Amino acid sequence: MRYVPFHQLFLNLFWHGLVGEDEAEVAAEDPFLTGRLRSLTVDQIKQITRALSQDRRKINQHIEKINSEIENNSQTVENLKLVGGDPEEVLEKINKLTDAGQQLSLQLQKVDEQLRKFREREDALKLEIKD
Repeated sequence: MRYVPFHQLFLNLFWHGLVGEDEAEVAAEDPFLTGRLRSLTVDQIKQITRALSQDRRKINQHIEKINSEIENNSQTVENLKLVGGDPEEVLEKINKLTDAGQQLSLQLQKVDEQLRKFREREDALKLEIKD
């Protein structure tokens, strides 16, 4: 159950097309400082930032949904224990939901990092325009 929003797929392709496929390289270098993303205009950066913000919101909603399902399933486990039922199947579902939540959290971290870089670049461009 891995959620990958359409905008994220587009932005990942866009991002990797501009900065390369090697994540170690991406982590070690700021693509705005190296010049790879310097050619983007303020409007282009705003569009990307808007798409990233939408993806962030969708990921958060999905995480909330998973948390709710985990809570409901946890209650089901407690109820099964009270009546002497076997909670094994429900526990497996909780584990799968937890794994999915962890994957979404990692995606959220990546989106947040990209969003931070684009916002910083947008602010820098706005300052350049004022000067």
